[in-house]
Amino acid sequence: MDKDLINSELSLSDEFFHDAQLLFHENSIRSAESRLYYSIFHAVRALLYSRGLSSKTHKGTISLFGKEIIGTNKIDYRYAKLLAKMFSLREKADYEPIFSVDEEEVEFLISEAEMFITEIKSII
Repeated sequence: MDKDLINSELSLSDEFFHDAQLLFHENSIRSAESRLYYSIFHAVRALLYSRGLSSKTHKGTISLFGKEIIGTNKIDYRYAKLLAKMFSLREKADYEPIFSVDEEEVEFLISEAEMFITEIKSII
């Protein structure tokens, strides 16, 4: 287990979560959603690294999380759904110019992401 790598991933998670909150409060909802996804993505990577696991891609990381963490009942299944949803929303927010991001949904996702990240930190 590489503690420096795990701590670096958790620091990125915290930074991106903070950025998501700032962007949300500045009504930059698309960008807030994107940063929010990255906040949980890096927390998930930290958790996987703490178990000696890693993947080079986002989809690989999501799959590995589902198989090795969710599949072994180490964390609630709802977080697998949250990660998949956030990945999909981030892709739409970043790449689809006509996509509309719902402000209330992003506000809800911020609170869900905060709980998810807290849960990951408690497991690590």
